[in-house]
Amino acid sequence: IQFDDANNNSNGVFGLAVPAPLVTAKNHGVFVVNDDDNSDNNNNDNGWKLQSTFKVLQKPSVNEMMSMTNPPCVFNTTTTTTNNAKDGDDITTMAWIDTGVITFLPDAVETLREMSNAVLKNCTRVGLMELYLEKHGDDDGSQSSVEEFSKGIAPKICLYGDMLHALQTTSSYSSSSSSNDTNLFGALSKHELKTCIIPEGSFVHLGTTGELVDFLVAGGSATCNNDDGSGDLQQTKIQSFAKSIGISSKSNAFVSGFRGGDGDDSTSLVVLNSILIGNGRDKSSSIGEGTVIEHCTIPFTGGSGVDNGKIIVGKRCLLSGIRGDLKGRDLCVPYEMCLQVLPLRQGGGGFVCLCFGVNDGIKEATTLYGMDINQVLERSGLTASDLWDESIPSSRQTLWNAKLNPIMMCADEDTKCPELNFSFLEWIQSLRDDVQLDASALQGLRQWKESKRIAVCDIRECVDSEAEAKYRSTISSVEVHQLNLTTDCLLGQKHEPCSFGHLAGVCKLNAFKDNPVLKRTLKALDNVCFQAVDEGRFHILGRTFMVLSELLSTLWCSNGDKPQPFAADLPSALTSESIAQ
Repeated sequence: IQFDDANNNSNGVFGLAVPAPLVTAKNHGVFVVNDDDNSDNNNNDNGWKLQSTFKVLQKPSVNEMMSMTNPPCVFNTTTTTTNNAKDGDDITTMAWIDTGVITFLPDAVETLREMSNAVLKNCTRVGLMELYLEKHGDDDGSQSSVEEFSKGIAPKICLYGDMLHALQTTSSYSSSSSSNDTNLFGALSKHELKTCIIPEGSFVHLGTTGELVDFLVAGGSATCNNDDGSGDLQQTKIQSFAKSIGISSKSNAFVSGFRGGDGDDSTSLVVLNSILIGNGRDKSSSIGEGTVIEHCTIPFTGGSGVDNGKIIVGKRCLLSGIRGDLKGRDLCVPYEMCLQVLPLRQGGGGFVCLCFGVNDGIKEATTLYGMDINQVLERSGLTASDLWDESIPSSRQTLWNAKLNPIMMCADEDTKCPELNFSFLEWIQSLRDDVQLDASALQGLRQWKESKRIAVCDIRECVDSEAEAKYRSTISSVEVHQLNLTTDCLLGQKHEPCSFGHLAGVCKLNAFKDNPVLKRTLKALDNVCFQAVDEGRFHILGRTFMVLSELLSTLWCSNGDKPQPFAADLPSALTSESIAQ
């Protein structure tokens, strides 16, 4: 979109709008453009058109939009639910929804710069620091003290609620303000707000965790388009948009030893920047369809090196940042749950585990873990005082400020490959299954209740974002690539060498004990062995054992040409229990 085509006008502000059904528009900003501008045919050859703006509505009701007639706020358009247009297509009433994209042209930008030294000075970092130093003298202050100071002095100015309404529209009076105006309205009202409408555009709103999960799954799926044209049109649009921005079902990811949802290996699943290696021996680990997994390293061994743990993830879940080993036998995540692990700033190697339902409203307190919150409290025996501080009145109690997220401490203070305890999930699983809480679930409930918990609103101040970014970067694309090549080479019976170059940095005597990179490699080969046995392809099993033999020999002799002294139980230290046997 070339805005300089608009009569070479550098004085305006433009809002980007697309049509949306009223049920969607009522939860967002809506542009009302002037009469005769609501026609689908009134757009230029590039698929967009600049229109004069009559008014901007903020979260208007359906009745409010329908009642506007001069000019009208709504318009009708023909929609179809499939890729094949047929007789009987629906007529849908639409409105121009605010996408949130606002463009300030050069003269308007200059006004913003001038305001940053005047009415908006208390909204800038430089301005707030100057005011802080004026009050506290030479004390340059810590970041936290400046932030606390800002809370009491910085005005709350909303781009959509305040600044857009200050701009000139055809329903507002023309402003004769000069450049000396210091108030918000006076400074902005000399700039006209226009609406850039895109009739063929659509609005993808990711306002909840559930909507994000569905978007990633639809965008990453390669099977949602039907060749006969009968596929869902909205699904097709979402997939097209997602693929245009590079979303795929698998990116920098290696998955081994898992069944697809309920045994269906072709299920839709999105795995991003993760290495997932389950127990391939009995195929007990599974991931439900419609689930998104990101930034996870899961070589779970069931704790203390016992290779019998299983991981069961329900349908339509979001897992983020799960890492290390599992304390206890299993990890079972109920369907439609979000589980995210983040490192804490405080010492001691602690993590916080965010846990909630993907459809829970974070700004309210109606559902918890996907269930009615009153039912959760009644069945668990918890009270409001277990979730909220006494300082928060009942009218302000939401999931945002509820102490729901337990802090998980590492038994050995190892933050690189921690052993984390997720057994508190058992009481949530029992509630979701609508069964009586047994002894194990009650123990999980006690563990959760007695743990130190923090609210989502406090996460930002507690989490070590630098450590989290460093962890995510350690999920090496080289390691992922090598693991995928090796398993594909063995299972695909390819006449190519199996390379383990990603182990070069750890293959030094006495340096690879309990190394997570080496552990993942050996468990991946372990799963190839069990898959080959299960499928009766024993020639693949034989080749895999030879690869393992060569790898172990290389590790044994990695410090020189001759074998170096080492503990007699070297194979047991290096391999999973099954390979050692």
